[in-house]
Amino acid sequence: MHPFAPTDGPGSLNLSASLIDVGTLALLNIGRADLTASGGAIRGNGTLSMAGDLVLQANQIYPTTLGNFTVFVYDHASGPGSITIRAAGASDAPWSAGGSLAFYASNITQAGVLRAPPGHHPARLGWL
Repeated sequence: MHPFAPTDGPGSLNLSASLIDVGTLALLNIGRADLTASGGAIRGNGTLSMAGDLVLQANQIYPTTLGNFTVFVYDHASGPGSITIRAAGASDAPWSAGGSLAFYASNITQAGVLRAPPGHHPARLGWL
Protein backbone atom coordinates (compact mmCIF):
# COMPACT_ATOMS: atom_id res chain seq x y z
CA MET A 1 0.00 0.00 0.00
CA HIS A 2 1.03 3.56 -0.67
CA PRO A 3 1.25 6.05 2.19
CA PHE A 4 -0.23 8.58 -0.28
CA ALA A 5 -3.09 8.13 -2.71
CA PRO A 6 -2.28 9.19 -6.30
CA THR A 7 -3.78 12.51 -7.34
CA ASP A 8 -4.56 14.03 -10.71
CA GLY A 9 -3.01 17.37 -11.54
CA PRO A 10 -1.57 19.62 -14.22
CA GLY A 11 1.88 18.03 -14.07
CA SER A 12 3.38 15.58 -16.51
CA LEU A 13 6.20 13.09 -16.25
CA ASN A 14 8.31 12.09 -19.26
CA LEU A 15 11.00 9.44 -18.80
CA SER A 16 13.17 8.12 -21.60
CA ALA A 17 15.93 5.54 -21.16
CA SER A 18 17.05 2.20 -22.55
CA LEU A 19 15.93 0.48 -19.33
CA ILE A 20 13.36 1.84 -16.89
CA ASP A 21 13.10 0.11 -13.50
CA VAL A 22 9.86 0.84 -11.65
CA GLY A 23 9.33 0.22 -7.94
CA THR A 24 6.43 1.17 -5.72
CA LEU A 25 5.41 4.69 -6.71
CA ALA A 26 2.33 6.91 -6.39
CA LEU A 27 2.29 9.96 -8.66
CA LEU A 28 0.92 13.13 -7.05
CA ASN A 29 -0.45 16.06 -9.10
CA ILE A 30 0.58 14.34 -12.34
CA GLY A 31 -2.16 13.79 -14.90
CA ARG A 32 -0.02 12.31 -17.67
CA ALA A 33 3.05 10.10 -17.59
CA ASP A 34 5.06 8.77 -20.53
CA LEU A 35 7.67 6.07 -19.87
CA THR A 36 9.65 5.33 -23.04
CA ALA A 37 12.36 2.68 -23.30
CA SER A 38 13.01 2.69 -27.04
CA GLY A 39 15.20 -0.26 -27.87
CA GLY A 40 14.89 -1.50 -24.29
CA ALA A 41 12.55 -2.57 -21.52
CA ILE A 42 10.38 -1.43 -18.67
CA ARG A 43 10.58 -3.80 -15.72
CA GLY A 44 8.99 -3.50 -12.35
CA ASN A 45 8.53 -4.83 -8.86
CA GLY A 46 5.86 -3.12 -6.79
CA THR A 47 2.86 -0.96 -7.56
CA LEU A 48 2.78 2.07 -9.84
CA SER A 49 -0.35 4.16 -9.32
CA MET A 50 -1.59 7.43 -10.74
CA ALA A 51 -4.77 9.27 -11.68
CA GLY A 52 -4.78 10.27 -15.35
CA ASP A 53 -3.23 8.84 -18.49
CA LEU A 54 -0.18 6.57 -18.65
CA VAL A 55 1.75 5.60 -21.80
CA LEU A 56 4.29 2.76 -21.61
CA GLN A 57 6.45 2.21 -24.69
CA ALA A 58 9.21 -0.40 -24.78
CA ASN A 59 10.44 -3.51 -26.56
CA GLN A 60 8.90 -5.40 -23.63
CA ILE A 61 7.41 -4.88 -20.19
CA TYR A 62 7.95 -7.48 -17.47
CA PRO A 63 8.25 -8.05 -13.71
CA THR A 64 11.56 -8.76 -11.99
CA THR A 65 12.30 -12.36 -11.00
CA LEU A 66 9.67 -13.47 -8.46
CA GLY A 67 8.36 -9.89 -8.46
CA ASN A 68 4.82 -8.59 -8.70
CA PHE A 69 4.45 -5.56 -10.95
CA THR A 70 1.00 -3.98 -10.79
CA VAL A 71 -0.13 -0.75 -12.47
CA PHE A 72 -3.28 1.10 -11.34
CA VAL A 73 -4.45 4.18 -13.27
CA TYR A 74 -7.49 5.82 -11.71
CA ASP A 75 -10.05 8.11 -13.32
CA HIS A 76 -9.32 11.83 -13.23
CA ALA A 77 -11.25 15.11 -13.49
CA SER A 78 -11.08 15.09 -17.31
CA GLY A 79 -12.43 11.56 -17.68
CA PRO A 80 -11.55 7.90 -17.38
CA GLY A 81 -7.99 6.90 -16.54
CA SER A 82 -6.11 5.17 -19.32
CA ILE A 83 -3.11 2.94 -19.93
CA THR A 84 -1.62 2.76 -23.42
CA ILE A 85 1.00 0.06 -24.04
CA ARG A 86 3.06 0.41 -27.22
CA ALA A 87 5.80 -1.71 -28.77
CA ALA A 88 9.18 -0.19 -29.57
CA GLY A 89 10.96 -2.92 -31.52
CA ALA A 90 11.84 -6.60 -31.32
CA SER A 91 12.47 -8.30 -28.00
CA ASP A 92 13.97 -11.49 -26.59
CA ALA A 93 12.70 -13.27 -23.50
CA PRO A 94 13.85 -11.36 -20.40
CA TRP A 95 16.11 -12.71 -17.67
CA SER A 96 13.16 -12.97 -15.32
CA ALA A 97 11.07 -15.82 -13.96
CA GLY A 98 8.16 -16.50 -11.65
CA GLY A 99 6.72 -12.99 -11.52
CA SER A 100 3.29 -11.53 -12.16
CA LEU A 101 2.18 -8.58 -14.23
CA ALA A 102 -1.18 -6.78 -13.97
CA PHE A 103 -2.69 -3.56 -15.33
CA TYR A 104 -5.91 -1.89 -14.14
CA ALA A 105 -7.63 1.20 -15.61
CA SER A 106 -10.98 2.26 -17.08
CA ASN A 107 -9.41 2.25 -20.58
CA ILE A 108 -6.56 -0.03 -21.62
CA THR A 109 -5.01 -0.13 -25.09
CA GLN A 110 -2.57 -3.02 -25.43
CA ALA A 111 -0.32 -2.95 -28.50
CA GLY A 112 2.98 -3.97 -26.94
CA VAL A 113 4.87 -6.97 -25.56
CA LEU A 114 4.00 -8.04 -22.01
CA ARG A 115 5.92 -10.94 -20.46
CA ALA A 116 5.86 -12.86 -17.19
CA PRO A 117 7.92 -16.00 -17.90
CA PRO A 118 6.94 -18.61 -16.50
CA GLY A 119 4.97 -16.75 -13.89
CA HIS A 120 1.40 -15.54 -14.24
CA HIS A 121 1.15 -15.28 -17.99
CA PRO A 122 -0.48 -13.82 -19.95
CA ALA A 123 -0.53 -10.61 -18.05
CA ARG A 124 -3.84 -9.60 -16.47
CA LEU A 125 -5.62 -6.59 -17.88
CA GLY A 126 -8.46 -5.28 -15.74
CA TRP A 127 -10.82 -2.37 -15.67
CA LEU A 128 -11.48 -0.22 -12.65
